[in-house]
Amino acid sequence: ATISISNKEDADINTLANEVCLMCMKEVPLKSKMSTIPWIVDAQYKLAIDAAEQPAMQELLQIALSAQIHEKDSDLLGGFSLVSGGTKIVDARGIRIVPMLAQFSQTPNPNQSKAIRALTKAIRFVMQLTTREQRTHRFINPTLSKGGVRVATWDASMPTEASAMALFGISRAIEAFRVASKGN
Repeated sequence: ATISISNKEDADINTLANEVCLMCMKEVPLKSKMSTIPWIVDAQYKLAIDAAEQPAMQELLQIALSAQIHEKDSDLLGGFSLVSGGTKIVDARGIRIVPMLAQFSQTPNPNQSKAIRALTKAIRFVMQLTTREQRTHRFINPTLSKGGVRVATWDASMPTEASAMALFGISRAIEAFRVASKGN
């Protein structure tokens, strides 16, 4: 897929890359599908005009929507309940779904409005995990902790991957809201 994205003029490579992406979405077992997000989704959007409407893409969206936490009084509202080591857990790993929701939010598809609602909730969860100034005193280096994304509401460690994926996802979300507000 990467070759195709950098070489859009070659229709044969583009077709092959699209087939590889679709095969990955079809062959990856359900329990591992979430780990392909956002990378496989991003590749599909670059390869196919109707990416958001493809059944495999809609399936990924439905999996994500069904994993989202909706309890209004929960600190986990907007997060995603994913299985890790046989246990369901809601933590920063679910942030990988934000860029995918952004893609579905800005592109006309049967579930665009659901994607927008889910994206809004997911952003709320990212904010829940993001260290604000009033909480920085809890960390060894308050200046560096500001804006860092914690692993979970109960785990204050801030891996670079969590902050990077949050930045990637929120950037995509801003763009999605901009595009969606203009009517695509």
